[in-house]
Amino acid sequence: SAGFYLHRRGFVTASGKKMMALLSQQVTIPAFLFAKIIYCPSGSSGSGSINNVQNDVVPQIVCPSVANRISDLWMLLLWPFYVVICGLCTGYFAARISKTPPVQVRSCLAACAFGNSTGLVITLLTVIHN
Repeated sequence: SAGFYLHRRGFVTASGKKMMALLSQQVTIPAFLFAKIIYCPSGSSGSGSINNVQNDVVPQIVCPSVANRISDLWMLLLWPFYVVICGLCTGYFAARISKTPPVQVRSCLAACAFGNSTGLVITLLTVIHN
């Protein structure tokens, strides 16, 4: 709602929108993905530590190996191609059913094929990480 308010009041110009989109796509989303991949709960350093107050061994979470996680995510290389092909098929059928003018068919295909290209990776990593 803050963005809507700032836009309506004229604080965000067209060049400002373009700059925010570039920052989102080229800085914040890659930084978020990197942080998701290397995340390790705080206090996770090994198999356990000694609690000085009670002299008990407190088990700690061991951080997963990034190399093992990346090798388990091989499917992420193929998934974008599958999503784009499904989007192209959906766009084709949507254009045929709605009798889209021939001039706009390519736009319909592109909108369906690449509609959620930036959010897909975040969604997949969130599901796999949890």
